[in-house]
Amino acid sequence: MSVKSGKDGTLTHDGSEPAACVGWELRITSANDAYAANDTSGWKKRKGGVKDWTGSFTCKTIPNLDAGDEIALVLYDNDIVYTGNAIVDEEGVGCDMNEGTIVTYTIPFSANGAIAKTTGSYTE
Repeated sequence: MSVKSGKDGTLTHDGSEPAACVGWELRITSANDAYAANDTSGWKKRKGGVKDWTGSFTCKTIPNLDAGDEIALVLYDNDIVYTGNAIVDEEGVGCDMNEGTIVTYTIPFSANGAIAKTTGSYTE
């Protein structure tokens, strides 16, 4: 497996790329219920269950989004494209008055249905 740089990653929502998007993260989870039975020899086994995904993105310009907004996301990391619908969980803003650094806006989101994962080149 090769190491990849995030420098070519991007994110779009509702067909437009947030200006000055500096990063995103995505977490895909599965509710893996544990059980023990007469055939598990005293060990727990698990069965994959319901899947979910959450994430967030960060940008340096004010995103035109409010908590509760439904958005269509495309997350691209060099050669993998994730697409799905999500709901904005909250709006976050960070301001460092001591250092005077650029204000950062963080938008956490939650799944609103399945996410698709495909390989290939990103095209708008």
